[in-house]
Amino acid sequence: MKVVVCGSMAFLEQMEQLKQELENLGFQVIIPKLTDMELAAGEYDPVHFGRNKDGKYDPTNKYWKDKAGSLDYYFGEIKKADIVLVANYDKKGVKGYIGGNVLMEMALAFWFKLPMYLLQTPDYESLSYSDEILGTGAISINHDLSLIQKE
Repeated sequence: MKVVVCGSMAFLEQMEQLKQELENLGFQVIIPKLTDMELAAGEYDPVHFGRNKDGKYDPTNKYWKDKAGSLDYYFGEIKKADIVLVANYDKKGVKGYIGGNVLMEMALAFWFKLPMYLLQTPDYESLSYSDEILGTGAISINHDLSLIQKE
């Protein structure tokens, strides 16, 4: 069974550990990877990529084409998945944070009718799009990977 893990790139190290744990349970696992520009820079730096010298978003920056390629790649991985696991660790003072990119990935998984799991229950009161998250029917497993069903 192929599990695609979706989560903020800020959690890349945690997702690598999660990958190991899932593989130990017998799953084939895909986690996000850095874009080509991020790999070349040797880091994920969301504060600077795609911005101009003043620190403001620059829609003409070549980073966005690289980002679009990453989205396309990962959406393809989700399409081939059997299960989606959202690695929603705490971020920005929000328990179980789910950001915009992950919300898009969840919508795609929902569209493909894939079983979807949340690593932990989000603080729904802190997220303006909680209705959309709840509407996907994703199951919170509260860090217990054994609850992921091998269907």
